[in-house]
Amino acid sequence: MERLTVEKIVKHYDGDPLLNGLSLAVSDGEILCLLGRSGSGKSTLLRIITGLESADAGRVLWDGADIAALPTHLRRFGLMFQDYALFPHRNVAENVAFGLEMQRLSKTEITQQVAQALEKVNMGAFAQRSVAELSGGEQQRVALARSLAARPRLLLLDEPLAALDRSLRLELQVELRELLHQAGIPVIYVTHDQEEAVFLGDRLAILHEGRILQEGTPQQVYSAPVNRWVAEFLGMENFVAGTVAAQQPLRVQTRIGEFVAESPAAAQFPAGKEVWLALKPDHAALAADGAAQNLISGKVLDCRFREDGYLATLDCGGGQVLRFLLPQPVRTGEKLTLQLPATAVIPIPA
Repeated sequence: MERLTVEKIVKHYDGDPLLNGLSLAVSDGEILCLLGRSGSGKSTLLRIITGLESADAGRVLWDGADIAALPTHLRRFGLMFQDYALFPHRNVAENVAFGLEMQRLSKTEITQQVAQALEKVNMGAFAQRSVAELSGGEQQRVALARSLAARPRLLLLDEPLAALDRSLRLELQVELRELLHQAGIPVIYVTHDQEEAVFLGDRLAILHEGRILQEGTPQQVYSAPVNRWVAEFLGMENFVAGTVAAQQPLRVQTRIGEFVAESPAAAQFPAGKEVWLALKPDHAALAADGAAQNLISGKVLDCRFREDGYLATLDCGGGQVLRFLLPQPVRTGEKLTLQLPATAVIPIPA
């Protein structure tokens, strides 16, 4: 069931549109990851939802009712910022209690809800610790506990892991996804990190030029980007222009050969249509003798070690340079032929 609905939100800054008719919805217990580049209006949208800013046009609905006239403190939406906004002069428990004090709950209720929130994030033993003594990951947990302590009906997270190093981010992603699902409330999670969004999100919404360009499950979005901008934003970089030769299966003729694509969006590509093919770099393998489908031949321009394999750059002729991740090193100047499975060939509207 949809709880929050955002309808055609418009917001201008200095006369220029930042949000341009943006619409989205989030359901009970769902984590919606809002993806977009820095400056795309993600944080502004969260502030509009909470009532900290007003929209120039459009509506924010909760259970179908317009909440424009509802003050921020009555919306019962939790907002967690990137910098956590913890009070350095308060200890952990006092930081978590702050929002509850603003609601004028009794001391007994505050003590109980603070203890429950800290236990949820495995910080119960830190209740009397100064927040200045905490690590970045511990501060992140305290900020999340403060958001959950008020028992919000919607939780909004604005780049909550951005300030942490990569190893800690990966560790906390696992805990965070579990905690958010345990809370059972709708969540909008803002990030510019595609890997983080795919791991955490039940659904992705990609923001560009003030609108949602595409939304769906991570698998749906990655397997069928609506255009090349979305594909590039998701990290795809091997693009080959082609023309659809046939359907069922989808066959695309390019200047480096014919490719067969297995895509849920195949029906939208009739014969004769111009398309882009995105070739996934981490699905390539050296072609076996006799292989005849989805072959890529070229001369190795470079080969670099990465933690997950060897990134080989191939000159495929005609100015087409492609990069593939291989399990073994190859020599510069070597000519080789790779093969891709049909699932690693992604058709994109031209």
